[in-house]
Amino acid sequence: ESQVTQVRSEFEKTLQQREQEWAQAKELEEIEGHRKHLSSLLEKYNPEKLDSVESLLEKYKGRYLELYANIEKKYGKSNEGVNAGSSRLVSLPAFATQFLPSEAEAMRLFDDLDENKNGTLSVGELKKVWDTFFLKLEHKLSLMK
Repeated sequence: ESQVTQVRSEFEKTLQQREQEWAQAKELEEIEGHRKHLSSLLEKYNPEKLDSVESLLEKYKGRYLELYANIEKKYGKSNEGVNAGSSRLVSLPAFATQFLPSEAEAMRLFDDLDENKNGTLSVGELKKVWDTFFLKLEHKLSLMK
């Protein structure tokens, strides 16, 4: 019985180490994505600030969307490229569209998911859209009537 307890203890310790390693790897991957996005924003709006990427990431750790919104607001280009040439009713800042598919991708997915081909998506089909394009976001899908 003591050997079983020892093996169980070693297994649990190894499992905890692996979970910590996975969490660290996930965090590093997430930070790298934010580093790339922030670099592209600064390169577009103010290339002289590219050397401040690391300090901005540290300052806004966990609040990256706030950072992107501040950059968009400061440089006054929040709608650039988002609604160009369209008559959309809603304008979104660039940071809010980073996970959105292209129009062609969205229409292809709509056609694929419109199982009964009636031109509408059910709530279940909408959840598939959410799962396909927004897995990186930790928010849950919410529909209101």
